[in-house]
Amino acid sequence: MSSRGLDHCCGLPFPHRSSTPLRQLVARLCRIALVISLAAAAAWGSHAEVGAAEGDAEAALRAAASAYADAFNRGDMDALAAQWAEQAALVEDGVELVGREAIMAAIEESRARSPKMQMAIDVDEIRFITSNLATISGSLRVSANKGGMELRSQFTSLRVFDDGQWKLAESAVVTDPRASVKNVDWMAGTWEGATPAGEPIRIEVSSDLDGAAVVSRITIGPADEPLVTAIDVIHADAATGSLRSWTFDSTGARAEGMLMSDGTSFNRAVIGFPAADSGALESSWVQVITPLDDHRLAIQSIERSLDDQDLPDTDVIILKRTTP
Repeated sequence: MSSRGLDHCCGLPFPHRSSTPLRQLVARLCRIALVISLAAAAAWGSHAEVGAAEGDAEAALRAAASAYADAFNRGDMDALAAQWAEQAALVEDGVELVGREAIMAAIEESRARSPKMQMAIDVDEIRFITSNLATISGSLRVSANKGGMELRSQFTSLRVFDDGQWKLAESAVVTDPRASVKNVDWMAGTWEGATPAGEPIRIEVSSDLDGAAVVSRITIGPADEPLVTAIDVIHADAATGSLRSWTFDSTGARAEGMLMSDGTSFNRAVIGFPAADSGALESSWVQVITPLDDHRLAIQSIERSLDDQDLPDTDVIILKRTTP
């Protein structure tokens, strides 16, 4: 894999790579399994031999996954490269990388962007196709730094036993939409604070659509005569698992955003469309949401513009959770 991939991927977008649908790699894995499984009985031998051999091989596969995560966390590129087959393939979010060299280049690029990135690999299932070929599936947990907020994805990988080592041959990594939404469901509850001008803010956040979305109802101003009310929906893209948001307020304004996390805070890049009577056409900003502890969070809007005119960053607003 790369800093993402196989038993080990990162969940950060790869920059220049060829686009190949994830289903192609998954289908390829299935075809390989179907063809090779026809010879499985002959390859393994007796039932007793199967049990012993599978037990030893499963332990080795789990150890390989653990060693991969350890090497990634140490930044040991040589150890990571040694786990990949020369012509390995990695598909993540519909994008394919082919060859160990391309995969390692992507890992090094991800590490350069986030040098303290950490990963953990949870192996859920190992299935042997033959004595030297196995599929491994499970989940990948990645954070921008040790102890940081984790982002989760699911993987299915193919390992082949070659030259005394279980090497990664192919891998498909998919971000589970509901797992993505769980990265923000910590916000559930009622939050209260005040704008820099002193107007009260109340945000009621709840999980909705059977865990597939987080919905916020926002009130600015007195509860009996609010200045603005708004509804905000955070939902995960089914194809990529990326978190997207849509906001609509009582003035007629609306906004669309994309959320990303660096492991300690969430950055929501937003494009807004002001109300028709505002005289403005488009606005943009980045909303930074930082949990301070279990009951406090900080919100600030930076990199703001209105009709291509730069605006200053807003003051930081501290919200306190008043009910869970």
